[in-house]
Formats: sequence, C-alpha cells, structure tokens
Amino acid sequence: MTTANAATTRPADTHAVTLLRRFLTLDAVVSGGNGLAYVIAPAWVGDLLGVSSGVLVPIGIALIAFALAVGAIAMSRNPLRGAGLVIEFNLAWVVASLAVAAFNVFGANTIGVVWTVMQAGTVALFAALQWTAVRKAK
Repeated sequence: MTTANAATTRPADTHAVTLLRRFLTLDAVVSGGNGLAYVIAPAWVGDLLGVSSGVLVPIGIALIAFALAVGAIAMSRNPLRGAGLVIEFNLAWVVASLAVAAFNVFGANTIGVVWTVMQAGTVALFAALQWTAVRKAK
C-alpha cells in the first residue's frame, strides 16, 4: 500500500458498525415478529385491522424472509455491504405503506389504517438509524 492509499483508506468506525448491527437486528426482530403474527394468526389480526387474512399471509411470509435476510446481514462479517439494500427496502416499504393507507387499498378499518401509518413510521425510523450508522462507519 502506498502512502497516498494509506491516507485515503481508513478502517470503519467500530462503534458505528456495532450500532448498525444493533439497528439491523432490531429491524429483523420487529419485522419477523410482525410477519409471524400475520402468518400464525391471520384471522385474528385480519379482524382487528379489517383486512383479509388472504392479504396478511403473503405479507407475513415476505416479512419473515426480509427478517431472515436482515438478520443475516446484521451477523455478517461486514454489515456495511448489505445495509444500503436494507435501507432501500425500508424506504420502499414506507412509501408503499403510506400509499396503502392513503388509498385504503385493502379496505382496512380505522385501526388498520392507523397501524399501517404507525408501522411505516417505525420502518422510517429504522431506515434513518441504519443510514446514520452507515454514514458514521465510513
């Protein structure tokens, strides 16, 4: 490594990487828990939210798959590699959720619409925390 390369290449901030791992893990746990609830109790959750269980099960399966992927990234040797994709998925989820709530795509009741907006806010927070950790780590 030349002196010029050594000056421009610096190791990732280990504290920020640790924070990123924690934020990714929290995202995986919350997403996975939500997905499991949709898959295990779709009738009950559907009645509560005013949404068909036929809608909840595929969403739940997707959330479980997402949670497994995010968990794998969190535990990987270098979580910075996959964090950008997780942040992008989270932002897409936020936009889609707000559109679903605004246009009441699935015919949800008031609780269902409020739930959709609240979980969009939670996912937006995850994305912001993850993005901040990535920026600090670089």
